[in-house]
Amino acid sequence: MNKKWLVISNCQTTGLCNSLSLMCPDVDVESCDFWKFKSDADHWQSVIDNYEQLIVIPEAQGLGVVDFSILPNVTWVPGFSFCGFHPDLSYVAHGNTAVKSPMDDYHSIIIFAAFNKGLSESETHRLFCANFYDKLGFFSIWESEKKALFESFDSVGLNIRANFVQWMRSGCFMYTTNHPRINAIYDVANLVAVKIKKREIINCGIIPHDNLTVAPIFPVYPEIAERYGLSPGSYFFKSFFSYRVFDLDEFIEGSFKVYRNYNSGDLRAGNPFYNNAIKLITEGV
Repeated sequence: MNKKWLVISNCQTTGLCNSLSLMCPDVDVESCDFWKFKSDADHWQSVIDNYEQLIVIPEAQGLGVVDFSILPNVTWVPGFSFCGFHPDLSYVAHGNTAVKSPMDDYHSIIIFAAFNKGLSESETHRLFCANFYDKLGFFSIWESEKKALFESFDSVGLNIRANFVQWMRSGCFMYTTNHPRINAIYDVANLVAVKIKKREIINCGIIPHDNLTVAPIFPVYPEIAERYGLSPGSYFFKSFFSYRVFDLDEFIEGSFKVYRNYNSGDLRAGNPFYNNAIKLITEGV
């Protein structure tokens, strides 16, 4: 009978599980995402001892479902968080509830700030340019984002520096600030497999399907792509569970329509550039 491993992570759960299954054919790798683990706590508490290895996102410890800190068979794997490609991406909330845009949970901080300052849709469109990005600080965060990404993996004994170089040679390795492409997930899974099994893993040359392509895909804006030597960059956005893309004008129009359903001041943005965007728009920059 094969040994059993369990992957508990966020949106990268499926990619990690599939990648580990390809590398470790002598193991039955099962998965449970963070939210299901929380909602079905009684079940997971009753079966957690059935797994030889647990591959766990650190945030799962805070759920109080299982005390992973006392278990000897836990390998921690952080979720990806990297804003270097998508500094404009933001979350917007009404109280404790996420507001849905045409990009599901994802919003543009420029569009949100422009709406709150009373700009028209055409005036908002004109803010999407290298000059405004530069003044906002979009071009100044790359090194700090890279350092934070490295340190999050360093903290659990996984060194992704060499992998980062390879990812950059292939272009943008993130679909959004928290959704990596499958090649990045696969490489992290490889680090995990080596850490657990040493060199007893299989390199079959097969990478699993990229399940996160069904989720929203935020573009790397052309001016940002050019800054980091990527090609070509775009203003085409992909929505959830659809392979239809829409352009910047449609994103602005759809976002404005959403924001008009709320009273002014009731919405809050989760992006550090918001206050600067408001200031620059107020000054007419």
